Amino acid sequence: MKHKIFISLLVAGLFAAVSTLRAQDCATGYCPKSVTFHHFIGGISPETVTITYPVVETTLGSTNGTSACWLAQNLGATTQASSATDNSDAAAGWYWQFNRKQGYAYNSSTNTRTPNTTWDASFTDYSAWRIENDPCRLLLGGVWRLPTNTEWTNADANGSWSTYTTAYDSVLKLHAAGYLRDTNGDMTGRQEYGNYWSSADPDNTNGYNMHLNSGAANTSNYVKTYGFSVRCIMPLL
Repeated sequence: MKHKIFISLLVAGLFAAVSTLRAQDCATGYCPKSVTFHHFIGGISPETVTITYPVVETTLGSTNGTSACWLAQNLGATTQASSATDNSDAAAGWYWQFNRKQGYAYNSSTNTRTPNTTWDASFTDYSAWRIENDPCRLLLGGVWRLPTNTEWTNADANGSWSTYTTAYDSVLKLHAAGYLRDTNGDMTGRQEYGNYWSSADPDNTNGYNMHLNSGAANTSNYVKTYGFSVRCIMPLL
């Protein structure tokens, strides 16, 4: 009987140790291939739609060599971009102002923005980034969130993405989805620019983002009233 108890305790201890190592190691195979969410129109989602997002597990963005789960298309996009200059609404997804919950959809056939409310071109709240406003956390739940500025810089490997083409050629499939102009919320720069918010801001008026165009790909900071794309990350803990 004592031997059986000892063996049972040994097996339990080994199982716990292996589980701990697996959690710390973040080896491949921990991310789902895709995740499906039902988004409902309101103060966060600009549309009611069911979207299946492809997910990739990668060490891009890592500070210590561990991997994380990334959406492989923009938040709100119903399909992955087919090229670095894909100009479709389906691949573009939705746009957010920095530190604001409300997302915006753009319809290129009617040249309209949803919700088509008056654009807030002058923030009165310039506080630092707040996780309770993170659209990734709000729409996907769990520990999904925006990437930090450091994670964007590391994903770019401090300059390995030289253009929107090389950013698209990565497993993340980033592309030039354009942006909503800071002054009036009009669509600008599809097929020319891609801007993806981070969860960091250098000062009261600007937010960090990953900026892409035909001649550059780097982290920059822009006025928080721009409507930029969002890409979500889920660290493996």
